[in-house]
Amino acid sequence: MAWAGTAFAQESSYLAGAGGGSFPPGATFNGVPLTGMRFGFGIDISPPPGPASGDFETTLLGLNGQGQPQIITIEGKVASGSIGSTGDVLFTGASTVDMGTAALRGTASRSRCRSRQTHRGMPK
Repeated sequence: MAWAGTAFAQESSYLAGAGGGSFPPGATFNGVPLTGMRFGFGIDISPPPGPASGDFETTLLGLNGQGQPQIITIEGKVASGSIGSTGDVLFTGASTVDMGTAALRGTASRSRCRSRQTHRGMPK
């Protein structure tokens, strides 16, 4: 779940979220069968067309060719972002993908976060 807080229309929006889930059978990433995932992010988005800053991480849980757990980590720095009128958040940046055996640095990334509800400020 993510909460977006905006003190004033002219100021930054701060977002943070974390969660996890499972994948349906047949889901893969770079040939690795996936079973689940965890993610977290913290982002500061300046008013349009301003920049954004923050961090995000996704951990993909999979199985290697021998059926043993393989953890794939995607870490990144946010460079830009926007919040749509529906509350959807889009952020982009550069990331490092660690397949558990070797890391791919400087990979471009683009993520979209969607919440069922829009919250202003912290929950009560």
